[in-house]
Amino acid sequence: MQDKRGHGARNEQVFLKMQEYDSWSIMSKKDISNLAISLLWYTHLVLVFGVNIRTRGCCIWKRYQYYRLAVAAANLSIKPSQN
Repeated sequence: MQDKRGHGARNEQVFLKMQEYDSWSIMSKKDISNLAISLLWYTHLVLVFGVNIRTRGCCIWKRYQYYRLAVAAANLSIKPSQN
């Protein structure tokens, strides 16, 4: 071990701090539960918004097709007759 001004003492402090946690994990149980809850929350958000965007995107695409059809029909009816 080096003197107190070197890195040896700090490394020993870090080692003692790591021994406070469980031996099988560096993270504490609270950290693991928070991580699990956040992962579940994010997957829920991704699933909900992914499905909504997919179905709404299809709906928007159909509306766009109807809009194009209506614009084409309006353009045909607005065009002046070329006599």
